[in-house]
Amino acid sequence: MNCLFMFKSKKPKSRRDLKKENKDKRGRELLQKSAPELSTTRKNQTSSTSLSLPTPRSLPSPTSIRELYTERQQNRNLRAFSYKELSEATCGFDRKFQIGEGGFGNVYKATINNPTGGDSHSVPHTVAVKRLKKQSQQRVGTDGYAAPEYIETGHLRKHSDVYSFGVVLYEIITGRRTIERMKPSAEKILLDWVKLYPVNSKSFRMIVDSKLQSKYPVALVSRVAKLADLCLKKNDTERPTMAFVVESLSKIIEESNTGDMRSSIRESTRGVMRA
Repeated sequence: MNCLFMFKSKKPKSRRDLKKENKDKRGRELLQKSAPELSTTRKNQTSSTSLSLPTPRSLPSPTSIRELYTERQQNRNLRAFSYKELSEATCGFDRKFQIGEGGFGNVYKATINNPTGGDSHSVPHTVAVKRLKKQSQQRVGTDGYAAPEYIETGHLRKHSDVYSFGVVLYEIITGRRTIERMKPSAEKILLDWVKLYPVNSKSFRMIVDSKLQSKYPVALVSRVAKLADLCLKKNDTERPTMAFVVESLSKIIEESNTGDMRSSIRESTRGVMRA
């Protein structure tokens, strides 16, 4: 019996693959021109005869900002650089040393002559320095949670997160997300919808999560809504501190856990009926 062997011909590269290869090649050439020491390091690592990959246990654990400050206080080869030092290392943040650009700022190639702050004759180190822009062009956050001042100016302030927490409180009260695209137009945006039912109005219960089936102390829920309204003040200086918010919520939870819950529900319902 004769056998036929089928050899699969090599598939020609598509235009997309060729374009990607050219882009990668240009990137390597640009890296070699702007930072040749990085290319040299990679070449030396590739030509090494022994290859050892780090295991998960050998990888360093992530370091928090608090740990970095603690490490700096303990003088473990960690130092802070002044703006003057970084400016000198980049020749006044000259554009010819710029190696990257993003929404938060530009990245520059810098040479630090004394990186550890110890021996003044230490070997210079080439590093990347990011100079943040005063006003970021890139907004970070989730739709529906960002404070007005951040949306308008791009600046985060002391009480910006308090605003976001106010949104979370209304999410808990209503059982809804900040944006409900499948709802009617008047109910798509959570904050726009809850404004139609103020906490002191007779219709306030319309926004409370229907899954609770009216089995909740309305007075306590109203207090949570009032606290949320304080957090959502447009002027950030009028918002409470998170310490005040936590203390207020702790009192509400404590009151909800003490006494007869049924009588509390009846009293709250009567209060709404009288209003």
